[in-house]
Amino acid sequence: DGILSPLTIVSGGVGQTTAQFEGTIASEHLPAAGETLHAFYGKAENMKTNYSGQIYYYEGQRQNANSDMSHLAEYDFMTASTTYSSTAANHHFSFSHIGSMMKFTLSGMGGKTVKKLTLSTYDYSNVFLKGTDFTTSASLDLGTEGSDGIAIENTGMLEAYLMVGATTKTAGKRLVLYVTTTDGKHYAALLTGAEIATGKIYTINATLTEYSLEGAGTESEPYKINTAGDLTRLAVMTNTGMMATQGKYFQLTADIDMAGEEAWVPIGTMFNTTMFRGTFSGGNGSGGNHSISNLPDKMTYIFAGLFGSLSGATIKNVTVNGEITMSGADKGVRAGGIAGQASGSTIEGCVSNCTININSTQEVRAGGIVGYSAFGSNNVKNCQNTGNVSSNMYSGGIIGSMGNNDKIESCTNSGSITSTDADNPAGGIIGRLYLPPTGTTFTMTNCTHSGSSPAQNTAGSIIGNYIIGQRLSGTDAFSTITITNSGGSTTITGSADEKVTGQWPEAAAAN
Repeated sequence: DGILSPLTIVSGGVGQTTAQFEGTIASEHLPAAGETLHAFYGKAENMKTNYSGQIYYYEGQRQNANSDMSHLAEYDFMTASTTYSSTAANHHFSFSHIGSMMKFTLSGMGGKTVKKLTLSTYDYSNVFLKGTDFTTSASLDLGTEGSDGIAIENTGMLEAYLMVGATTKTAGKRLVLYVTTTDGKHYAALLTGAEIATGKIYTINATLTEYSLEGAGTESEPYKINTAGDLTRLAVMTNTGMMATQGKYFQLTADIDMAGEEAWVPIGTMFNTTMFRGTFSGGNGSGGNHSISNLPDKMTYIFAGLFGSLSGATIKNVTVNGEITMSGADKGVRAGGIAGQASGSTIEGCVSNCTININSTQEVRAGGIVGYSAFGSNNVKNCQNTGNVSSNMYSGGIIGSMGNNDKIESCTNSGSITSTDADNPAGGIIGRLYLPPTGTTFTMTNCTHSGSSPAQNTAGSIIGNYIIGQRLSGTDAFSTITITNSGGSTTITGSADEKVTGQWPEAAAAN
């Protein structure tokens, strides 16, 4: 057992198919006669045990020089087993490889000094094996500890080797292979994943091109989104962590048609470091919006829209057109024309003409502008939705589901908004509004709904369902909902007696 009782190799080596090991196995680790004896080969620090057996870690790989393979031995795990005999002087094993090797031969890196290679998904998929878990990427550090990476000759190529765990999850997945240079630039190529089988060597030949956008990313000189390819590049760079968007500015400079842009994915993932956190503007300079047309008609992502997930972002003056549909999903979905999910963000002057139709066995939050206000403190103002929104749970003309300290102002919806869940009726502006018992507020000002469903001025035509949780103890101020429109102001306050629920307008107020 390579963990509990390390043995010493006494014959055999590189290029040979047999080897002899010697050593003593502690008696308490031996099985009974006739039971199975397991053997493992690999660096002990990269193997761990749990109740179900061995766990193999493929992290922390470092290649010291171009074309060097010496680091692979620490991650080329092998296992074997045999029936134990207490009288046998020798035990014979036939080892099998656990993982596989990736060999990269990469053009486009001549004259550059590279410090890291990463193979990653960019559509929220966890496909690479990490112990018993899966993660979005596998990576290889280049150069010795503390060095400046590996310098590639002007006419040379980068040859790198990476050990990965066998998995079927990579099959058909969208992958990006990118290299980070010591000057902070990224060079990448888009790939389609295949199944990784045990004991195989996979050769990847690719030409890498610099992944960057025109501009400096400042308020005075924002990154420019000129084409559909630029928008896709922004998504890939954000979702893989190539680009940190916090504090960066982006300007849509033209109307963009996404038809045929096969590599497109929503911008920003569920992961904290890869949410979109910048400022994205689509103003056309004459008081109108630039538009993004033909968003994909079939989404496979849990966060669907132009942006997947926003955190502390500002999105303004963008118009989106297209279809966002998902049928028979078995995962929670947040879908909106502008963003699937948002927290602490401002969305202003945006228009969605998207048809949204989501059906899933899990929780769905679908809105014309934003699907889900995840952690509150969002400010949505002067936005308009004209598209029909339908889901099997929370559907809203502007927001599917929202809550803590959110504000929504001067927004209009003319789309038909429907929900197939009778317990969560659709709302012309908000599908579901939830506040905890104390300490939070929600305000809505001058928002209107003119769509055919829910019918105007009927119960829930603006807010399909609201809830303020019951305060069980304490003296903090109750949470409140304040709605102001041309007819005046309505305040709904929490209670210590029971949770406060309803629709707005209430049934009694229906015309």
